[in-house]
Amino acid sequence: MRACIMILSICTGILLNASPSSHASEDNPLITDDEEYAVFAALLFPGTPKSAANIIDPARKDSTFLNSPSLDGIPSDFFNLSRRTSVRLLTNKKLDRTIVDDFNRKNSTEYQIDPDKFAAVTPKGSGVTLITPKRFSMDDKPRRTGPGTTYISRPGFNRTRTEAVIEVSHVADPEMGIGYQVMLNKSPQDGTWRIVDAIVNRMY
Repeated sequence: MRACIMILSICTGILLNASPSSHASEDNPLITDDEEYAVFAALLFPGTPKSAANIIDPARKDSTFLNSPSLDGIPSDFFNLSRRTSVRLLTNKKLDRTIVDDFNRKNSTEYQIDPDKFAAVTPKGSGVTLITPKRFSMDDKPRRTGPGTTYISRPGFNRTRTEAVIEVSHVADPEMGIGYQVMLNKSPQDGTWRIVDAIVNRMY
């Protein structure tokens, strides 16, 4: 009986020390780089007023608008955004090698978007909702997913962090969606990121 109690105590101690949240944070670490959130904002909310949502300096809040184009098929008003970043690999040989290396290093595994940092770069009135979607397998039955879900990678930067490449896709349901490889430049005048080019690289 005494031996059973000792074993039970040891097992209970192991369970108490094995915190699920600590394992989750190790598997999917949070993105902490403010510059990455500025790129997220320029990508997801093009054409919104310049504010903390689009530039690193939150003190600047003028009302001029960005000239970044929107991406066809990628919603910018009401949508779900996966909190987990996408695992991606860049093979575009036309890109700056530094950007490719930085992108591939960051996107070899999943990271998590920090809700507080993301909220700081989200325009007022935006209908974006951060979610942690289920990972689907080929055996899952197709089903509609409401407004669909947008997935983003982490951006890869050049050496001076004035150019960036990021991937984004939106899946409206298991058989309908689109994805882009997006190039952005940072303005030397105001530090604002703008979309300068995009290539369709996924069709669902």
